[in-house]
Amino acid sequence: MSTKPKIIRKSLAVGNEYGFGPMYPGAGFRVTSVEFRGRAGYDGGVQGVGIKWLHGDKRGEFHLVNSEEEFWNIITVRYAIDAEVV
Repeated sequence: MSTKPKIIRKSLAVGNEYGFGPMYPGAGFRVTSVEFRGRAGYDGGVQGVGIKWLHGDKRGEFHLVNSEEEFWNIITVRYAIDAEVV
């Protein structure tokens, strides 16, 4: 029986940065918006999380998700950890 390691991160908030550990220095993203019902600042529109990749030519992205758990299950961000830990 295999179990995935639990990654502990601080809660999503605008300005938080997440990276991919020492194997990928500099790779990561910054949270630009968090829009979930019941959270401060929710504007009543679609729910989701906006991010901006810290390196490269990729533009910002907005992921249509209904919770932090859904966001952290997206394959491209799944293994990100708090930037302060990197």
